Amino acid sequence: FLACAGTPCTTPSVPVASGSRLPGVPRLSVRAQLVHGDESGWRWRARYDHVGEVPVNDVASQYAAAYDVFGLDLGYGLALANGNLRAFVDLDNLFDRRYAGSVIVNDGNGRYYEPAAGRSLTVGLQWQWAGR
Repeated sequence: FLACAGTPCTTPSVPVASGSRLPGVPRLSVRAQLVHGDESGWRWRARYDHVGEVPVNDVASQYAAAYDVFGLDLGYGLALANGNLRAFVDLDNLFDRRYAGSVIVNDGNGRYYEPAAGRSLTVGLQWQWAGR
């Protein structure tokens, strides 16, 4: 098929080869995690995410860079009569890595990249009703 190479574009004229990578989708995405503990009591988890480079336009002339992000969380769970209560702390993007968390495919102004959040800390309570 044909794509536009710039704006304004009234007639697409740039050929996109058959079998080209889908823009906005990484070729490789991996998540690995280590978890210790159970739903009741203390539980911790260490996470690693890798996302490969992402083409940002139909002709794959530009890419968002690949990135690696690490995270940790710690929680304590209680089994109660009506359900389960869990308190947790989650630290994401542990090393405060700067990367494009998403892209705007084929942006006419060439502003394809949207930054991801930096290091973040989430503290919360989770309640899960017991099924009967």
